[in-house]
Amino acid sequence: MSILSPKKKNVYLDKINENLILFFRFMEKFNQILNELSQLSNGATVHINDIERILGNDDDDDDNNNDNEHENYEQRLISYHEKELMADEKLCQLNENLNISMRDIRQS
Repeated sequence: MSILSPKKKNVYLDKINENLILFFRFMEKFNQILNELSQLSNGATVHINDIERILGNDDDDDDNNNDNEHENYEQRLISYHEKELMADEKLCQLNENLNISMRDIRQS
C-alpha cells in the first residue's frame, strides 16, 4: 500500500480546494468590508468639509463707528450661533451615519 495512493491524494486535494474556497470567501468579505469602510470614510470627509466650510472665517469689515460696533457684534454673534447650530447638525448626521454603517458592518 502506497502512501500517495490516488484515494489519499484526492482527499488532500479536496481539503486544499475546500480551504481555497473558504479563503476566497473570506477575501471577498474582506473586500466588501473594505469598500464599506472606504464609503464611510468618504462620507465622513464630506461632512467634515461641510463643517469646516460652515465654521470658516468671516472677512467682514469692522466699522470704527461706536453705534455700529454694537450692532456688528450682535450680528456676528448671531451668525456664529447659526453656524454653530449648522455644524452641530452636520456632526449629528455624521455620527448617525457612522453608527448605522458600523452596525451594518458588524452584522455582515
